[in-house]
Amino acid sequence: MKGLEGNKIFASVLLAFICVLGVSHLVDMFYKPDELYFGSDETSEVSSSSAMVSMATSVDIYDLFKKADIDNGVKVARKCQTCHDFSVERKQKIGPGLRGIVGAKKARDSDYNYSKDFYSLTGTWTYRELFMYLHSPKGVVAKTKMSFVGIKKYQDIVDLIVYLNTLSDTPVAEEYFDVEPIKL
Repeated sequence: MKGLEGNKIFASVLLAFICVLGVSHLVDMFYKPDELYFGSDETSEVSSSSAMVSMATSVDIYDLFKKADIDNGVKVARKCQTCHDFSVERKQKIGPGLRGIVGAKKARDSDYNYSKDFYSLTGTWTYRELFMYLHSPKGVVAKTKMSFVGIKKYQDIVDLIVYLNTLSDTPVAEEYFDVEPIKL
């Protein structure tokens, strides 16, 4: 029987390897990330307020904003409501309240404890900066408390931003966003 122990170990390792490959194949079949490229494949460095982000795709957000769908923005926002409040009171949940965030000062809520890196952000949330942050929170603020990995569909990001803008007492005009393509 001792001669078969090696065969059992080999078979166990082989079975584990086949299971890992099978799960990987199933994930690839069901999860298809966006493979859109809006520009060159050259990698460039884009400076954000707190981190250097290496990005390779160029996105013309101006065209996306022209096609914005507020109803879809409402649907996308449902994911955010787990951690963020959209009411006038801007109650603090896991994350800060988001009502009136478009055009607002970054790290604006004094009663919310942002990460150290987040406190170092300056300026206001422009359409462009919200787009970059919602696409990759940790790409913009390396040590953000936000555990959400980001929204990968560009149109969903834009729809969410347009919806968030409607929640403001003084919505930000379209002219407020920079029309230059974003390098992602």
